[in-house]
Amino acid sequence: MRGKGDGGGDKARRRVYGGLLAFAVCAGVLLCGLPQLRERLVGRSRLLKGALAGDARPEILPMGEDELPYPEEFAIPDPPPVQPAPRGASLRPSREPDRPADEAGQVGAGARRRLTVPSPAAGAAHDGGGAPGDADLGQAPRFQQGAKEREAYDKVLAANPKLADMVAGLDAGLRFKTWAAAHRGGELYWVRVTFAGADGKDVEYIWRVDAAGTVAPLSFNARSL
Repeated sequence: MRGKGDGGGDKARRRVYGGLLAFAVCAGVLLCGLPQLRERLVGRSRLLKGALAGDARPEILPMGEDELPYPEEFAIPDPPPVQPAPRGASLRPSREPDRPADEAGQVGAGARRRLTVPSPAAGAAHDGGGAPGDADLGQAPRFQQGAKEREAYDKVLAANPKLADMVAGLDAGLRFKTWAAAHRGGELYWVRVTFAGADGKDVEYIWRVDAAGTVAPLSFNARSL
């Protein structure tokens, strides 16, 4: 006679076998009803079998033998061809013709003057980097005080009200020290006004006065007013 323990073991065994049978039936139904799943399972099985048997080998593609075409949207277009320059063409910049000395000495509206920097040893006026010199005269300006120089200085004060206020002592940061003018040929004068700064150093302002009474700044300090 079987005991209670044997009856419990038969029930558990039947449950396990019943579960395996149900799983096999469901798997068979799925494999028959879904071709894609069946093909994938068969392919995986073949690959696993070949790997275990040593028949499957990795595919090695040598470098440079890829026959896949390069995508056209990523291709860089060829640059346009460069047209050769004619033989007679010259790349050297054209040289401006030399102007006469009297023409270069006159400054019109919007015209440029080529100015040189006189050396400090020659007594040239300067404010920081040096006042521009006269390219036509080729010599350092000689600043002094005289009747003609006084007229040029008065013209500069009349044309610059702010400078006149500075000379009168209305600027607390600068103290008027002296003035002088240099004859630069004809009726052309350079007027230099010197102030003493708060640090004790000289601050110079230089203007250009011509025969027509036109006053133009020459130094950086004069242009900043």
